[in-house]
Amino acid sequence: TNVDLFVVTPTSQGVGYSPEVVGMVRDVDGVRTVSPPAAGTGVLDGEEVPFTSIDPRTVEDVLDLGMVEGQAGDLTEDGMIVEEEFAATQGWQVGDAVPAAFAGTPVGDLEVEGLYEGQGVVNTEFVISGAAHTTYVPDRLEGTAMVLVEDGQDVATVKDRIAETLADQPDATVM
Repeated sequence: TNVDLFVVTPTSQGVGYSPEVVGMVRDVDGVRTVSPPAAGTGVLDGEEVPFTSIDPRTVEDVLDLGMVEGQAGDLTEDGMIVEEEFAATQGWQVGDAVPAAFAGTPVGDLEVEGLYEGQGVVNTEFVISGAAHTTYVPDRLEGTAMVLVEDGQDVATVKDRIAETLADQPDATVM
């Protein structure tokens, strides 16, 4: 990861915070990028497997997914990026359509739009966009957001601004 700050739940027992918090942090003076990866479980071709959701617009600023084929920034709401060994085990290639379900509801096919090496924060079998995650699981909460500070800004000062912005959000804190 290449981040200056994290927005997280303040305790290990926390279930998460409202996705609105991400927008609040994006609006803080001195914040360049906020990228909120999240996790969940989905069903691909009848098999229940863990996934990570990302913001394709910002993920490459904060994480190296180890892309083998395709670009994380090109991920669409109808697609997924699959961990390369899992894809090989399943016999999937870029361009294949795979039946998917989330929260017990079939959503149709997701297209394999890229392959990555599972590593670091993203070590699940597949990745979908955060927008798709919200569509499939509308009441989901965020657990972590990675924050980059604008060049020339003092990280401690921006951290204080974020903390002030989050003062009325007991389920979120900045580290």
